[in-house]
Amino acid sequence: MVCTYRYKWSASEAKHYAEENKVTDWYPGKWRREWMPGGFVDPNNTGVNYCPLRYADVVLMTAEAYNETGNTPKAWELLNMVRTRAKATPITDANYSSLLKAPQVYDLPYIEDGDAAGKFRTALYWERGFELAFEGQRKYDLLRWGILGDALKFFQTNMDTALKGKYVAGDKFVKGKHELFPIPLAELQANPALNNQNNPGYE
Repeated sequence: MVCTYRYKWSASEAKHYAEENKVTDWYPGKWRREWMPGGFVDPNNTGVNYCPLRYADVVLMTAEAYNETGNTPKAWELLNMVRTRAKATPITDANYSSLLKAPQVYDLPYIEDGDAAGKFRTALYWERGFELAFEGQRKYDLLRWGILGDALKFFQTNMDTALKGKYVAGDKFVKGKHELFPIPLAELQANPALNNQNNPGYE
């Protein structure tokens, strides 16, 4: 992934200007406006096609399925295909600790990595986050893994060192409720099969 960065966009010049002295207004480099055709410099349009499903996503989903059905070696092979394409170091049992466990921020308290499958889950957590950043996948990954609330709290704890009290999602998220949206009242009234029963936490 092209890294995130801070910038000010000049539509008249079709050029970015870096803004180094700010802690807000970070943007994903993968949607850089310099890469757009010249006619698409309006702030409300883009000449970069948005891709809802990429091959790397499919490969990582397949890797996850292999891991959860007991074929962790095949899962590592597929995950490392994605890393190799991105010119990143392949992850193995031998270098797992140095790549993912040494930095404190990578040591996730809510993913048990005491066995081979757990190590792969930790690697996949980060790999999908890096590879698919800003593509609308992350929330649904965390929901599928059952760790959305834990991840929000973990992020808040690390973010508070720089922006105390600015990230409220970790406090506001309620486990067992906010994984789902409420069913609209009109839907409850229109569908007798729901028996006027909303999703948990919205009664």
